Amino acid sequence: MRVVIVGAGTMGQYLADELSREGHNVYLIDKDPSRVAEARESLDVMAVEGEALDGRVIREASLADADMLLAVTNSDEQNIVIAGLAREYGVGLVAARVRDDFYSLPEAERLLTGCLKIDEIINPDDAATTHMLGLITVPGSLEVFHLAGGRALLATFPVHGDCPAAGKKLSQMGQTPFDGRFPLAAAVYRSGTIVVPRGGTELRKGDEASFIMLRGEAAEFGEWFVPGAKPSKRVMILGAESIGVKLAARLEAADISVTLLDPDHKRCLAASAMLEKSTVLRGHITEREVASDTDFSTIDYLVAATSDEEDNIVSAFLAKELGIKRTMVVTQRAEYVHMLRRLRIDSVVNPRILAAGEVLRFIRKGIVLSVAKVGDDRPGGAEILEFMVSPSSPIAGKKLKEAGLHPGTLVGLIIEDGKPLVPHGDTEIKPGQRVLVFSVKEALKAVQKTFAPQ
Repeated sequence: MRVVIVGAGTMGQYLADELSREGHNVYLIDKDPSRVAEARESLDVMAVEGEALDGRVIREASLADADMLLAVTNSDEQNIVIAGLAREYGVGLVAARVRDDFYSLPEAERLLTGCLKIDEIINPDDAATTHMLGLITVPGSLEVFHLAGGRALLATFPVHGDCPAAGKKLSQMGQTPFDGRFPLAAAVYRSGTIVVPRGGTELRKGDEASFIMLRGEAAEFGEWFVPGAKPSKRVMILGAESIGVKLAARLEAADISVTLLDPDHKRCLAASAMLEKSTVLRGHITEREVASDTDFSTIDYLVAATSDEEDNIVSAFLAKELGIKRTMVVTQRAEYVHMLRRLRIDSVVNPRILAAGEVLRFIRKGIVLSVAKVGDDRPGGAEILEFMVSPSSPIAGKKLKEAGLHPGTLVGLIIEDGKPLVPHGDTEIKPGQRVLVFSVKEALKAVQKTFAPQ
């Protein structure tokens, strides 16, 4: 497939790398010479310098011959115009990244998808707040991805020395409070590698283990697996900007007490008008007045979500010194994610990488219902994919033990008639089922071939 990506920032380069690795012919356009030079140096793509609306650039990127266009610059309006232009050039599939909440309104959606015929509108802030809500509401978690329309989760937890599962094989996990309903281990991250676990896999101190589970079981499991982890009751959010306000609204709906802190008076007024129960304060966490009015020891989670990357990092470190139990940093820079996780930051969120999962789902439309990029800050990386089994899928009608699945894959959960089923070797895969599959990168092509309609 010939794919044109406009915007060589974090999200654009990330998608270009993923798609080129999958064998697609990728053209990456950006007006910034340094970004284009970086892409040419590190990616196996055709990088084109210039404005996407320039005739020379359109010809050089062969837009008229493209099968798909992804507009992911930092400008909502530019992305919309470029996506609309691509439709006029006859591009088959078109997606645009937007951040302004205006474009989520029904009338705006009708304009974009109806009049301009843009196939997919992707909002990184929405993807980020869903992920962040999961991290806050699942005690002890490092990653949380919502699956099967929110009915299931993939959650990653650290294996500490006092973890009741440490030193045990997964086949022994029935001897726990979760006997008969122990979540299925999808992956174990150990010494920089990803292990696809089997019954004989032993969990060790220092591992990070990912489990697929029903949403209603996640909080109880987190408290058991990570001793000392408790549900968050009070959250402080730094930054009354888009992500901070959206997260505050979702935490309100979950009956979690929220304090929103921002030094800008106008942003505070706007946030107060949009939120119902949150306490909105003007100030900065480093200010003496804020410190004297706040008992930081009662705050369970601090989320640093301003647009100032360095300030978010410094604030998170300060929060630990002030006695706040857990911290989360929002960063748009992919290179920060791995570094911060190795320090004392509990959770690191990159909205653009999270939104890339939405783009990948769009690209695989008709085959994949949802995609989550898992362990992306670790070597290798993996995906959790949700398939709808078609009557013509090669795996339809077969038992799992007969399906010949790649060793780097694991079927974690099956939804049939709205009911979850934890699969085993004798489980038959049937048309109409929704199947959650964990896959390392090397196995992705084989997995999609196994589940895709023929």
